Amino acid sequence: GDLAGLGIGIKLIPPYPDEANAPFTLLPLTATIPAGAVANQVYEMENNASAFPVGQLHVKIKIYE
Repeated sequence: GDLAGLGIGIKLIPPYPDEANAPFTLLPLTATIPAGAVANQVYEMENNASAFPVGQLHVKIKIYE
């Protein structure tokens, strides 16, 4: 079938089992298939990484004997 205009994306899948209650949706790359797209042709995707949440994690481990 004709896929022109269809939105596509690369989705990151959370580890299994996913214990989080919130949805896990990070789409680092997205694009729309252009009209007249052909097989074996490279099409650019948009990098959405700047929209991702950022932060730091510090882990302190204490070992008791």
